[in-house]
Amino acid sequence: LNRLLVAQNIQLPIEQSFEWQEFDKKVPGKKPLGIYFVKNNDEIIAVAALTRISQQGYEWIWAKHGPFFVTKNAPEEQTEQALKALIEFVKKTQKGAAFLRVTTPKVKVNLQPPIHHIMYDRTIVIDISKSDETILANMNRGGRYDLKQSLKKGLEFKEISGKIAAKNFDDCYAILQET
Repeated sequence: LNRLLVAQNIQLPIEQSFEWQEFDKKVPGKKPLGIYFVKNNDEIIAVAALTRISQQGYEWIWAKHGPFFVTKNAPEEQTEQALKALIEFVKKTQKGAAFLRVTTPKVKVNLQPPIHHIMYDRTIVIDISKSDETILANMNRGGRYDLKQSLKKGLEFKEISGKIAAKNFDDCYAILQET
């Protein structure tokens, strides 16, 4: 596969790379399944690094930020062809998986919104040099409400780093997985 990618001058996003698959091997609950591609004639049209996630009593397959389509604005027909091939492959090879999660452009293939949201596709960066009032004013109403309710119930925010952060990482990660 690496040879084909180089031959077609395809640069994969980090989450679809061999390096990311190596990283996932070290994360409890994740089992990299490999990197797969869909071809149209002799050209790769899409690439998907698949990982089996075991979480909260069920298993599912994830192509994080994938499949990656080689052509930025691939024709809808190619996109649908690639997704159908990927879905069929997962159905045949990943028995017991509850679902396949993908990130795709809008297509006619019967896709549903994700049923599980622990894996975020975006990160919100908050400028903590601003006042609390300014930060709160920039949040949506629901977020402000949830934050205020959490504070009333005793939630605390602390910055930790260095050895303390490393020591507490496993406990914090376990909470993230559970919630």
